Amino acid sequence: MPHLSSYSLYHSLFPSHLCHQPSLSLRLRRSFQSRVGQTIPKMARYTTLYLSASIAGLTAALFGYSVGFIGGIIVLPSFLTHFHLSALPRSALAATQAQIITSWLVGALFGVPLGMPVCSRLGRRSCLLFAAALYVLGAVLQLVDFADGVIWAFEVGRVLNGLGVGVGTLGGPM
Repeated sequence: MPHLSSYSLYHSLFPSHLCHQPSLSLRLRRSFQSRVGQTIPKMARYTTLYLSASIAGLTAALFGYSVGFIGGIIVLPSFLTHFHLSALPRSALAATQAQIITSWLVGALFGVPLGMPVCSRLGRRSCLLFAAALYVLGAVLQLVDFADGVIWAFEVGRVLNGLGVGVGTLGGPM
């Protein structure tokens, strides 16, 4: 990677065509050089950027995965048989499937405002750990078979998954 001097970094952030007055350009250059200095340590330049981008990408992928996979699961014959949904009339089956999908969306919707006090008090790292714990707890509730055909635990797990994704979206870097 090429070495980035403070002069070239400054000009990439503040192009000369944006600074109409020479005095403004000179003031910006001097304040930038006094804050940053001549060199930036190599690790400090990119590690935080790549880590933040990775976390943001993972929270977005988690959002997309949680929305996308349920559509294929709720039509599986094994899912319908296990939860005794195959015996339902078409309208009741459609309503139950819509409720399963909507429960996650409601959790994600309320996850953001409910996560605000947690994230503001505990900080970003603890907020992301809290979101991960909610998501894992929701996944466990969806996987554990409490009784044959009990759908409420699956739906509570979906709500907790949604809460976890909502809090993770709030706490993840933008």
